[in-house]
Amino acid sequence: MNLSEKSNFKQEWLYLLLLVILSFYPLLKIGLIINDDLRNALNAYNEGFLTYMRNFYEAWKFQGRTNFMASVFYYIPFVFDNFLYFKIITLSSLLLNISLMSIFVAKLFKDNIFAYIVFAFMVISLQNSWEHNPITSFPGFFTLPFAFLLISFLLFMRHLETKSKTYLIFTIISYAVVLFSYEIFVLYCPVFVLLTLLDTQNKKAVIKKITPIGVLVLVYLVVYFLFRTVYGSSYQGAQLDNSVNIMDILRVIWQFSISSIPSYYLFEHKYQYLLSMYNDTVYPVGSFKYFINIIEAQWVVKAILAVTLYLYVTKSNNNISLKRLSIVILAGICYFFVPNLLLAITPLYQEAVIQNGQLGMPASYFSYFAFMLTLVAVMAFMQSWATSKWPRRIIHIFFCLLIIFVSVSTDITNKYISKYQTMSTYKWHTVDELLKTDILKSIPEGSVLYAPTLWNYIGSVGIHDSYWTDYFSYKLHKEVTVVKELSPNINLNSVYYLKYQQSAKELNQYMIFGEITNLDVNNNAFLSNSVNIFNFSKYDEYLLIANIKNDKSTSGSSVTLMGNETIQTQNESFRLNVTYNKFQIVNNLKWSTIDSSNGSINLDSIIIVY
Repeated sequence: MNLSEKSNFKQEWLYLLLLVILSFYPLLKIGLIINDDLRNALNAYNEGFLTYMRNFYEAWKFQGRTNFMASVFYYIPFVFDNFLYFKIITLSSLLLNISLMSIFVAKLFKDNIFAYIVFAFMVISLQNSWEHNPITSFPGFFTLPFAFLLISFLLFMRHLETKSKTYLIFTIISYAVVLFSYEIFVLYCPVFVLLTLLDTQNKKAVIKKITPIGVLVLVYLVVYFLFRTVYGSSYQGAQLDNSVNIMDILRVIWQFSISSIPSYYLFEHKYQYLLSMYNDTVYPVGSFKYFINIIEAQWVVKAILAVTLYLYVTKSNNNISLKRLSIVILAGICYFFVPNLLLAITPLYQEAVIQNGQLGMPASYFSYFAFMLTLVAVMAFMQSWATSKWPRRIIHIFFCLLIIFVSVSTDITNKYISKYQTMSTYKWHTVDELLKTDILKSIPEGSVLYAPTLWNYIGSVGIHDSYWTDYFSYKLHKEVTVVKELSPNINLNSVYYLKYQQSAKELNQYMIFGEITNLDVNNNAFLSNSVNIFNFSKYDEYLLIANIKNDKSTSGSSVTLMGNETIQTQNESFRLNVTYNKFQIVNNLKWSTIDSSNGSINLDSIIIVY
């Protein structure tokens, strides 16, 4: 059934818009969650575009790969150092992929109703994870080339319909961009053959129509292997293993492929453990009361919307031939596994799966699209096969239940994974607010900052040693060295202490900052006469507990909060109740200062209890 047969599509578009909002909302606050992205962001912010591209070209030479266009796509989300811009680009690229896939399937089945079905299915089942995936990592690097791949398919289909050379030229350009973005995409050239075969059965015509694509692929392969011959490859992720083990290859292909199936992570042992760790209810994970306590109203609304839309757009019979559907199903199954083939033959990814327990990779994202194509084709096949009333009802009931299950189970995993990725992102939000304060801006050039807690991380955000030095220097526009370890013999001239702490399961975090004025080597303590407390949480009041080392010339010591409330210490320790009127708002941080004139505060001992 074509769109022209419907008089009003506002309802469908409203459903789709609501599904997008409900599905994408958990992703809105997530920032960078892997070290590669952190490093790339700083490179993009610090370097001009040409320098950035030149450095990336050197990286491609090292790896022996010709993915030059991927560098451009990886740069786009970081053109501006702005979180809103970053989120617009990353979420828009995901939405673009889903939209283009929906249009592609509708064109493939020659029925625009499938655009709604595919879009809805993909939006409600887009599962986040801690694995490297284009939903929350490598922004633009995979999603934008994949968009060009889908565009090249659509342009080629338009060329087959119109015989226009203009569409063919743009097809070649688009696919060339794709090939020089990621070598895996060369495995998608048979799709052009399939599209041609679906258009015509004349063998001579098929060969003639796909010849330009074949020439492009040949040119690409020649360039690729010449480049690799000249520069070699020192990257294990782009090399063949010395000893080929078919079972290891199949295991990697299988693992990276099945992890793309919606709801997979909910039933995976590793993620069941993570969900148990992240559980914010008092009930055991998996119990009935657990589900009752975690389920949210928007999940129910989303599932109802998806089911309603499915039933609404599938009221009429489709007229797709079973032969065409069978071909698409077989192709979908094939491309469910194909994207992971090249990864599986390399030692790096075999080790990642077999030894390190890696469950998915960015290529799994492409398998997800093939899975959804296969699922929709199976649905259409079943509906075409079932011509009587009751079999069709049974099919509808099955897919309604499937939609509800996939939607809710995806929401469960996305809730907790996205929550903890957001908590990880808040470290950067807190640090950014701190770096805007006059206190941090005033530290002198060449200062040393002892901040080991900044390297603590949630999930997959492991950080390389020089990262915080580069980050603080970039933000403060001066050279600042941030270290994890401090030598006992260091000259305490412009040496500062910074501690970051975050609640285990809530967005409550604070930072302790002060200049180190003395070292207690025997007790491994960092001492200061003045400490700054930066509270970045929903709580305005908290209890502060700390130890203090008395000066030898005095029998006791005292501390002063915000310059006006003095408290005597007891047994070289003190407690302060910081209430609403005992802090100032500085760049969204609740700032308090503690001073001691006759003792030194142990910076490491400071604890805040909300």
